Amino acid sequence: MKRLFKWIIFLVIIGGIGWVGWKWYAAKGISGDAFSLIPPDAIYCIATNHPVKMWREVSESNMWQHLHKNSYFASLTSTTENLTSLVKGNDLLVKLMGSTDLIASAHMTGPKKYDFLFLIDLQNASGIKFLNEYLTSFDASGYSISKEKYKEEDIIILFNTSDKSSLYLSMPGSYLMASYTKKLLTKALDLQGTEHQSSKELFFAVDDGPEKTDKLQLYLNYSMLPQFMACYSDGKNEYVNKLAQSLRTSSLDFTVEEDMVRAKGQTFINDTIESYVKTLASSGKGASEFLEVAPQRTAFFLGMGFSSFGEFFKNFENNLQRDVTEYAHYKANMKQVESYLNINLQENVINWIGDEVAVLEMQSAGKGIDNETAVLLKADNIEKALSNMSRIEKMVRRKTPVKFKTVDYKGYSIRYLGVKNLFSI
Repeated sequence: MKRLFKWIIFLVIIGGIGWVGWKWYAAKGISGDAFSLIPPDAIYCIATNHPVKMWREVSESNMWQHLHKNSYFASLTSTTENLTSLVKGNDLLVKLMGSTDLIASAHMTGPKKYDFLFLIDLQNASGIKFLNEYLTSFDASGYSISKEKYKEEDIIILFNTSDKSSLYLSMPGSYLMASYTKKLLTKALDLQGTEHQSSKELFFAVDDGPEKTDKLQLYLNYSMLPQFMACYSDGKNEYVNKLAQSLRTSSLDFTVEEDMVRAKGQTFINDTIESYVKTLASSGKGASEFLEVAPQRTAFFLGMGFSSFGEFFKNFENNLQRDVTEYAHYKANMKQVESYLNINLQENVINWIGDEVAVLEMQSAGKGIDNETAVLLKADNIEKALSNMSRIEKMVRRKTPVKFKTVDYKGYSIRYLGVKNLFSI
């Protein structure tokens, strides 16, 4: 996180050096957009046509100010305060970067290590007059600048004499490219004039491309998710791996409001893999009414809608049948539960669930040690649902030593059932 914010601060330096490069070298006029210069192993890309405007909106929002009240978040973003002051008080920076296309991409550089590649489109910058204005206020003390050749391109090396780090920059055509990892920069330069896949083919159709918008755009590459998550955890994560197999990419547009960050976009699924996501995508759409009963303490929710839960369940079983071993194991478990409790899961559970299911995670009470999770099942007919649940309760009482506890709350009966791993089953 700190590295990312350090990167943002260096955009000022990148802009100045980029204009020096523009003056030194003639533009080659490479066709296409900056995504064609981003290697296809990008974990994610963040794009904006107005980086300074976007940062102003974020840093001045009530949401950002509220997050800064948290000491841990404030420590992570402490370096951004310098950037905020710089943006607020520097009209020249706004002229240089204010309407410039900027794309930042993250790439794995080793086991549990990743770094960033930045591409800036300079074709809409304001000219040499502004360059002269900017360079008079640019202080390069503490840095040494050198240059080397890579194939047909020049690489400018900005060496920080205090922390011994090197920032590598190059200018293929009208783009300024920069990274602290030289290998990332050269991988991007290698994409010029080749037919190798780039992030443009990864995130967009062949004849499509990123739309011009004032919103911040986020592009996710799920195939890189397991390697990325390994930076923050030990061992393999089964859920992350399944997600990476089930999904291909996401493209999201973000808008920053006073108290909310809103994301809207689309996700492409991997239709060659049988998964819950694929089943959900083929089961129609349903209403999202669970928020009417969700507590205000809800910290996270996942809502799923379909034409009917019965259709979703049928599609799920059809997809599962393609894996003979998994399907046989699933049917055996179903039969065991039905036989032991003398119930029919299709009739007593599946048939009364309507067009919506939701999972809620609540803010923990007390010391916040225990997770509080709720599963909401919307019923087509509440009387039918209560009748069938009573049947299951009766059979559980008869077949097991499990005790039920009933509490009345505002005219509703709450039944407590102490069974471990119930939701896993």
